Amino acid sequence: MIQYPDYGNSNEADGTLDLTALIDVIFTLIIFLILTMGTTQVMTEINVTRSNRSQLPAQPKADPLVIEVSHVNKFWKTHDFTVKNFAEFKNQFLSQYGKELQRPVVLALDRTLPVENLITLMDFLSKNGFTNIQIVSEWMP
Repeated sequence: MIQYPDYGNSNEADGTLDLTALIDVIFTLIIFLILTMGTTQVMTEINVTRSNRSQLPAQPKADPLVIEVSHVNKFWKTHDFTVKNFAEFKNQFLSQYGKELQRPVVLALDRTLPVENLITLMDFLSKNGFTNIQIVSEWMP
């Protein structure tokens, strides 16, 4: 004769299933679906007055300061001077352009220039207060 194990007050001894876990999962799923349903978005209208650009004082555009660096020909150059190494370049650059911090700087580099030189130059410029720096990537010496 086959005997059922004693499970206490459980209904499994009489062949029925306990559906408590299944019901818990279903209720959790229903709650998740209710919370993630599309809700209406509350929108507030904001009136923005636009300023007239003609009322602003005209600011003259500064000519960019172009720095050419050639790894092949070994020079550091601006439109005012040309030097052969970075130490000379730093001294010349700060003496001539050290007070023109708002002037845009354009770096014209040849494609063989090591990245280390580019990072050193950009670090030098940023430490000395130049923030508007652009890089030209198609320049050929």
